[in-house]
Amino acid sequence: MPHDWPVFGHDWAIAFLQRIVQPDPERRRARLRHAYLFLGKASLGKSTLARHLANVLLCPTGTDTACGTCPHCVAFQHQNHPDFLQVDPVDGQGQPDRRAGLLRVEQAEAILHHAHLRPFQSAFRIILIRDMQLAHPAFMNKLLKTFEEPPSAVILLATATEASRLLPTVVSRCQSLQLQPVPRTLMQAVLSRDYGVEAARADLLSRLAHGRMGWAIAHGQQEDMWEERNTTRALLTELVQGSVLVRLARVDDLARSRTASRHMIQGQIGFWLSWWRDVWLCQYNRQDACINIDCKADLEAAAQATDPDAVAQFLHRLEQAHHYVLSNVNTRLVLANLMLHMPSLSPGV
Repeated sequence: MPHDWPVFGHDWAIAFLQRIVQPDPERRRARLRHAYLFLGKASLGKSTLARHLANVLLCPTGTDTACGTCPHCVAFQHQNHPDFLQVDPVDGQGQPDRRAGLLRVEQAEAILHHAHLRPFQSAFRIILIRDMQLAHPAFMNKLLKTFEEPPSAVILLATATEASRLLPTVVSRCQSLQLQPVPRTLMQAVLSRDYGVEAARADLLSRLAHGRMGWAIAHGQQEDMWEERNTTRALLTELVQGSVLVRLARVDDLARSRTASRHMIQGQIGFWLSWWRDVWLCQYNRQDACINIDCKADLEAAAQATDPDAVAQFLHRLEQAHHYVLSNVNTRLVLANLMLHMPSLSPGV
């Protein structure tokens, strides 16, 4: 990383922030906005970028990156710097939950308390609010005035997947940075070079990640993820080769399982969607664009055994099903409908 920021694939955003935090303290003060909003899909690097910006601003060396060795940097790395507050969504018991939790009004009150204290060791008090798209309306309303006119020493940082899910008045008060998916070739190179991931697995991860560098890094060495993937692949093989009755029985068992959360069902349908999309690509000789390259033989066999129009129609049904599960439609009915229309790889079935 020539820029010395621990983020890959967002060089334009890093260059922009480095211009703001340049060594001259007066120019830094003049260029800094009171609030920054980092936008982009999950695991794209928003939090990493925001946290390093906070680290740079708290580091007394005054350069365009953090030194990593001073007491401020050490305290920041150990998550106990007195002038930094990070707030994440929580569940009903107050435990961090960035998937289904909420940013709640009591957290907004803690932010207001932190914001109105003088900096203890640094020039700023910095507050990072992650996943603002999960904010309860009361949380947003409580902080609206702070986003409009924060105390002079406070820098607000926030992350969100989409600006459209936030109050327009909050978005308008922030300097927004829209992060884009990281190119696949760069992801593959980083995984191999910096994280020691074997080349074939790095290639597969870079395709599965859909541009999410953080996701690829986090999952690269997680054997549980690969075991789960093998189980998901095995289930799909059984479904496409089975009769309608076998399919209905299997998905009924899946929907009734104690471990079958709505999130898990979404994951299953998401895999089916990517797999059948790859089949459709193979039918048009676009194997280079496939995601599930570890299923190459199965994909090409399915491409030969099915009609492209039937695959395209089933892809549309899968997209609808994914939406229905997100909308809390009965998952057993959604899965059963898919099984009735899934193209079969068994002759005469």
